[in-house]
Amino acid sequence: MFISAGTALLARTKLSGFFSKVVLTFSFCCLLVSGIIVAYIVLGGPTSTGR
Repeated sequence: MFISAGTALLARTKLSGFFSKVVLTFSFCCLLVSGIIVAYIVLGGPTSTGR
């Protein structure tokens, strides 16, 4: 998520044109992947060890 936030800020403030769109797309993809990872961990929850 930090990579996503950093690249979004970079694209918004420092970049322009086509390259800005590419970096924003990369940022969005990173956000989706991190969201899926977080959802997997949270919804997976604690598991019993059987002891």
